[in-house]
Amino acid sequence: MARPLRIVFLTSIRDVGSDDRNGRTIRIKDGRCYMLGAIEHAVRQCYPGGALHGFMEVVGVITDDLSTKSDYPVEPTSNRPWIHPLDLTDHHGRRIVDRTFRVPTAFRTLPLDDTHQRYEQKLSCETRMFGIANHLRADVIVSDHYMCKIVHLHKWQRVVNLHPAITIKESVYCFRGKRPTAAALEMAKKITPTLTGATLHHVSDEIDEGVPIFCWGQTPVHADDTPEELRYRNYRLAKLPVLVTGMQLYVQQLRANVPSLAA
Repeated sequence: MARPLRIVFLTSIRDVGSDDRNGRTIRIKDGRCYMLGAIEHAVRQCYPGGALHGFMEVVGVITDDLSTKSDYPVEPTSNRPWIHPLDLTDHHGRRIVDRTFRVPTAFRTLPLDDTHQRYEQKLSCETRMFGIANHLRADVIVSDHYMCKIVHLHKWQRVVNLHPAITIKESVYCFRGKRPTAAALEMAKKITPTLTGATLHHVSDEIDEGVPIFCWGQTPVHADDTPEELRYRNYRLAKLPVLVTGMQLYVQQLRANVPSLAA
């Protein structure tokens, strides 16, 4: 029987904390709802009986924050909100926060026209991230809310991105880039119906242009939605299901094409 592939998540707490508020209870028109994030969902789906059990296991998380604009700290801290419960464990009983590593992306503080130093610092950061993934013996890196263009890591080839919208440019509901929720809400005020969704895709040289692995785009967007309401709906209907189905397909593809991963 093939072993589960070892997965490392790459994420930015500043974005998950300020916008999606993973790991928190939020208030929307339907009442108070828990904002289940991709990392927590993946970990729980890897438990025996879960949809990802036997396909993968989450062996680590890499964050890139220098600071955050919310009450989420840059590293897991007791009695502070985090993107998942601090006591979240994998099915072996190991705490995820004990395998969470921060690689501050200092290049983001440099002037945009300082291309040489930005390139060198980005290379240094991504090299450290790659080193952590190798230390954890990871097979795949899953980017979720990393919010920076990946320049070097994707050359490893086993880097995928979970985007909270459709990335297929032929779709009228294609919302690439950093503002997919805002873009969907702007369209909904002008066009009915408006739909959004999620895509798991390969990472390439350009943001959100990698080949899709799995895409689903049937989340309704209402003109009077708040960003929180749309995110919550899209997580439940698209982002979390796309993560599960997409990773099942991706692992199957890797096992078929890389004999060492099928053993």
